[in-house]
Amino acid sequence: MITYIRDRHTFALKHHATALTYDMTVQSIYDEVSDFKIRGNESSAKAGDFFFTEGFFGIIKEVDKDRETLDITCNDIDTLFARDIPDDPGTVGESIEQYIKSLIDKYYVKLSDAVYATPFLTVIASTSTTGSALPDVEDGVWNIKSYLSKVRRLYNIHTSYSVVNGGLVMRLFHRDRQTHKIFLDLSDYEILEESFAHEAIGKITTIAEDTGARQDWYLLTDGTITNTYTDENRVDGTWEILNVSEAEDAAEEVKNKFAENSDSHLIEFACSKEYNFYDNLIVRTKDGQVLSSYISAIRKSSDRSKNVYKSGELRIMLDEKLNLWKREQPQTAGAAQSIEIEAEAITNEELEGMLK
Repeated sequence: MITYIRDRHTFALKHHATALTYDMTVQSIYDEVSDFKIRGNESSAKAGDFFFTEGFFGIIKEVDKDRETLDITCNDIDTLFARDIPDDPGTVGESIEQYIKSLIDKYYVKLSDAVYATPFLTVIASTSTTGSALPDVEDGVWNIKSYLSKVRRLYNIHTSYSVVNGGLVMRLFHRDRQTHKIFLDLSDYEILEESFAHEAIGKITTIAEDTGARQDWYLLTDGTITNTYTDENRVDGTWEILNVSEAEDAAEEVKNKFAENSDSHLIEFACSKEYNFYDNLIVRTKDGQVLSSYISAIRKSSDRSKNVYKSGELRIMLDEKLNLWKREQPQTAGAAQSIEIEAEAITNEELEGMLK
């Protein structure tokens, strides 16, 4: 596998060499690094340079010299866009992809400060996705890297990179998520890690500050929330007290609180099959448990012939759900006595049916 190093400021090719060893994260929702050992000298690479190889595009984080070899640690290439921006992010116009392109063109490609500008970068909006979600502004700043993660979660918009005629090309595109059936009890799959966690609220008592009224709310196994007592089909979880400013807001506050419930898992496995980042998975574990999951990371290593995948539930943050709902959905006035929360996962019976 041949690796290539290009200068951070000019994008000129500085060095190329065969990877002696490597452990690379092709794509991931986590801030994981990739490690490579190549032959080279001190002038071959430095922190901030671009590092490319088959299936990987990154930015060098650290370089350690050891005789005639270099140990290189890389971040994902999207960290190029991690710089905080203090300006108003504006609004989405024609499409999410075009909006991202305009941001990168303004704050990177055509930036007046030559030290931080990337004139060698060309951004192509390959698809056109309607949406209104904006970058999250915290303490008056935001960054494009976080926004790329956000639109991937909300709209399935991805990035890809290539080197064309000595320049860096970034493509923005929507990709439908495919669903794959994974049977971890089969010999095709090697389980490297399994962990499971359950966090759930089963009952909430609201206390209204304006009237002092108290109300009990119960979450049922079908996702329904009711304030009529029943001991059947109840979710097994903790009993929480929730203070609300006004009694009429209690139903919505309760819905938001119950929506935080989660049954989480992290499964890492190796196999020879090729799956795309963010693809859906229906997983049957060795003990017969069926889970709804997705590809959250892809890794490749010189020590292993198979691809390594991490999987876990794809969860959109609650504030993202609410903000998106407020902007893009009609609102209904009044508090309901029986409401339903958005399903985070389908039932085990439905999953079993999908595996057949």
